[in-house]
Amino acid sequence: ADTYCQTRNHYIHYIIGEYGKERYGECPLKELIVFIKHWSKEKGINNAYQCYLNSFGYTMLAIKFLQFYISSHIEALRPINVDLGQLIAQFFKFYAEQWDPKRHSISIADPQSGTFDPKDKECWMEIRDPMNPHNNIAENVGWAQCQRICNEFQAAADLIAKYKHLEPPPLPAGPATARSVRDHLRHIS
Repeated sequence: ADTYCQTRNHYIHYIIGEYGKERYGECPLKELIVFIKHWSKEKGINNAYQCYLNSFGYTMLAIKFLQFYISSHIEALRPINVDLGQLIAQFFKFYAEQWDPKRHSISIADPQSGTFDPKDKECWMEIRDPMNPHNNIAENVGWAQCQRICNEFQAAADLIAKYKHLEPPPLPAGPATARSVRDHLRHIS
């Protein structure tokens, strides 16, 4: 931990709390962050010891995406009201299609900014620490790791696009319990 750790954590919790308020509509940011962290660990791309991003880096990516998402809805005068599945799909599409780590820096310092900053440093990936903008929390991400992260974003976006037209299977009739739903899903897969 560094001298900014406590302040940084308070700031992140503040942002999560702000985006969870009613003025933005329904927006499950906490759930998005938890999903992205879990997904990145399952894909093997959440490991700073192997020169990938750590969980804090993925939290910054999720918050930056949400800044973009909210600012585009505010400009169009639309409420957010998005479910977690839609948010996940848009997250992967955003990073697969709009983010170029060779040119773009991630910074959440300006909550109203829905755009990327230009990179300041010579590195494969730049994510600025919100409490210390001179600190690139992704400075140890290597070339191969950066490429793999980008490839995983693209693969997830492609997979979602391929199957987005499918409707979820109907649930069994009667009161649904976790066991009945789990048995139903096991039966149809």
